[in-house]
Amino acid sequence: MGIFRPIISKGLEIEPTGYEPTDSWLTPANAMTAARPLLALKAAEMLLRGKRPVTPVVFFMGMSDGEGNMARALDKYKPEWHIGTSTKGAEYDPIADTAAILIVSSAALFAPRMPVVGRAAIATALGHEGRKVAWAIGKNNLYKEVAGERLHIPPSLEGKESMAEKLSAIGLAVLASDFDNQYARQTLSASAMALAVTGARRAEGERLIYDGIADSMIAEAAAAPKLTIVHSDR
Repeated sequence: MGIFRPIISKGLEIEPTGYEPTDSWLTPANAMTAARPLLALKAAEMLLRGKRPVTPVVFFMGMSDGEGNMARALDKYKPEWHIGTSTKGAEYDPIADTAAILIVSSAALFAPRMPVVGRAAIATALGHEGRKVAWAIGKNNLYKEVAGERLHIPPSLEGKESMAEKLSAIGLAVLASDFDNQYARQTLSASAMALAVTGARRAEGERLIYDGIADSMIAEAAAAPKLTIVHSDR
């Protein structure tokens, strides 16, 4: 159990009132999801140009990852508004997470003010996210071949926690780059490294579990009887 578990668990405890997810794009949670990569692009531009402070931008980028809690709260307290959980949010939230990490991490590796240990922390988070993306693309292609649709596995609590740890590692590394004081830079970079390693290890454990689930879904889809369409001239 990590330091983010209580926060994430609290959000997941908010149960909807039986309201079906909407298909609309226009929800507060979807707006937060869409904002994440945009904030990442702004942070990347600032990092590469050596502008300060970048930390507030990365902070709001990380805070936007709480859109699920907002959606569930709206379902529970204002179900008549029909702007809570959505099918679009569930589908694109993991994509927004990965895009944000890849964008900021790639820029941070070349940021002129980034400390060496901070770069190592960034490289750790980026390396695992790249491995996860390659795995996801491969499994999705296999599933699409046999099922004709995208592979979707709902994120677990452990997976959400690992993402929070990797985002926090990136945030601490960026914060280190905002400081001139060497002690502060080294302390923040070391903390970023610890979180990056923890998040990557936790995420890899979850990826192995997802791997088994994906293989089972692919096997079931492959074994399912296919509908044969018979054409007739009569």
